[in-house]
Amino acid sequence: MHSKPNSSLSRLLALALALGLLGILFFLNLDSEDHQKAAGIPGASSPQKPASSAGPYALPPEPALPSVASKSKAAIRAEVSTGPDLPSDFLDRHVVGKQVAFELPDQSQFVGEIQQSTRDVNGLVNIEGKAVKPYKGSFFLQRQTREGKAGPFFGNILFGDHREGWKIEPTEDRKNARFVRRGIDSVICTLCRDKDALEKMALNYQRAPVSHPTAIPLPPGGTIVPLESLPGAAAVLYLDFDGEQGPYYGFSFPDGRASVPVPGVSNEEVFQTWQIVAEYFLSYNINVTTDLRVFEKAAPGSRNQMVITTDQGEGYSSYAFAQYIGCFNAAPSRLGMCFGWFGVTITAKALTHEFGHALGLSHDGRTSPLEAYYNGHGNFADVTSWGPVMGTPFSVRLAHWTKGEYLNANNLEDDLFIMGNNNNDVSYRVDDYGQDLAGSAYLEIQPNDSVSNEGILERTGDIDSFRFFTTGGPASLAVSTVSFSPSVDLLAEIVDAA
Repeated sequence: MHSKPNSSLSRLLALALALGLLGILFFLNLDSEDHQKAAGIPGASSPQKPASSAGPYALPPEPALPSVASKSKAAIRAEVSTGPDLPSDFLDRHVVGKQVAFELPDQSQFVGEIQQSTRDVNGLVNIEGKAVKPYKGSFFLQRQTREGKAGPFFGNILFGDHREGWKIEPTEDRKNARFVRRGIDSVICTLCRDKDALEKMALNYQRAPVSHPTAIPLPPGGTIVPLESLPGAAAVLYLDFDGEQGPYYGFSFPDGRASVPVPGVSNEEVFQTWQIVAEYFLSYNINVTTDLRVFEKAAPGSRNQMVITTDQGEGYSSYAFAQYIGCFNAAPSRLGMCFGWFGVTITAKALTHEFGHALGLSHDGRTSPLEAYYNGHGNFADVTSWGPVMGTPFSVRLAHWTKGEYLNANNLEDDLFIMGNNNNDVSYRVDDYGQDLAGSAYLEIQPNDSVSNEGILERTGDIDSFRFFTTGGPASLAVSTVSFSPSVDLLAEIVDAA
């Protein structure tokens, strides 16, 4: 059997073979397509501020008169997009009491009011709060507590009204970090301003079959069924349905960040959501889980937590989801938020989208018509409807990781490559089955004389083969995905072993 090129993660079930045994080789030929994206980064200018004689990251100097003969400082600032390497004591050097202040790469002065901070034996680990200058906004800056793909520092400064800010990014060798000017969509995803539209859309979706694993015991004191897609994997994505105790760094809540209310979903809905999300990450050695204990055992810098709640953080009232780009590698860990419940399918696809951001992916839109998010083509009733995961594929049946393989795509990033190569402890799984007779697996005979087996498409071009023998007679085969919201469009072939 041969799958049409598309998503890399998919589970297959080969079911129902009635009687038979001739020398036939049964192939599940499963291609999956890497897909890529590349986000545009809008340039921007900053307010006119005097340059500091101490250079970038120095404390703000006293105001000085601008030089009439010099080049326009506004013009200089607009040209500057990357700063020098941050010193190892960057945080401790520029924090005084509840204020942080330093010069940005474009010579403007940053001043922030610190609302929360943490320390270890080596000094400040994390500071976050409100940006005061050069514009109002928010910030969080942290020293990484482990070596890894994020480099020695992680964080950003966002100027909300200007749709831009500064993001700390690692150098190519990952040994240093520096500020880089970015558009806000390259720093944080605040998906979908119209929550009412999402809720209405959820009413039109088909309900999943009742198939949650009722035999799995709940943990002591727990109410959410504990699920894992790859037990023991170092990389963990945690679907948090039960409102863990805060604080929730990076998101302000009216109750002082102590906790957030749970969404009130059933374990059936938890299982269905987990099943869809896990499907999209089956290519990798990533454990998608609903179990807090699994998340807590994972190392910071190799995990991400998405909190599903009905509460709304301060400043996020118009958003349904929020996630920092690349935060999977952050140590201490940074979480994402799902502000509401929109039914199983929409919520699961959006959570997958947000985990994609955590793993470093950008949005998929179009250049014509100009749009930041591509919804896809067709609608859910159409079996051929399709959309990119990193767009808004909520009204289509099939969604894939992409590299811009659709008309007028604005993003050519290779999603699969980025997730598998730019994140701590994340890589492709080892191929489970071969593509020829020698590497194929037998279909397993069941008590009712039917047969079955399953496989995982680990990467682009993967072919999983299964074999059976028959002495003749009719045979009936059905091949399907595990999930009711699949991430693969299957094409199967039966090949004579001779």
